[in-house]
Amino acid sequence: MEMTIDVFEYKRKVEKFFIEAAEDILSRLDGQRTFMGDGKSATIRTFFRPMVGGYRHDPHLRGVVHFGFDVKFDDGSGHIEFLCYQSGWGCSVNSCGVNLMPAPPPVKE
Repeated sequence: MEMTIDVFEYKRKVEKFFIEAAEDILSRLDGQRTFMGDGKSATIRTFFRPMVGGYRHDPHLRGVVHFGFDVKFDDGSGHIEFLCYQSGWGCSVNSCGVNLMPAPPPVKE
């Protein structure tokens, strides 16, 4: 039995799952305080919400779902930027209802 796969529909489903997960992660992180090894405190802030496309026209992110957050030092001395993006072919998401990658063979010991 041959199965026809609509790759564009699959991609949309994977993007939807990633965006939902990223929104949840950002909602949990935003406003949280953390402490650096030197005792300096910082607050995590959303830099930009999940999107598909190129952040600042970065050609490596065209068509890739990504989001960003900052860790801003509470004393105003600076911040650290984080860019998170969807990785892995098919994003390792097989719950879309289609498994595009066959399972690897069992490892023989």
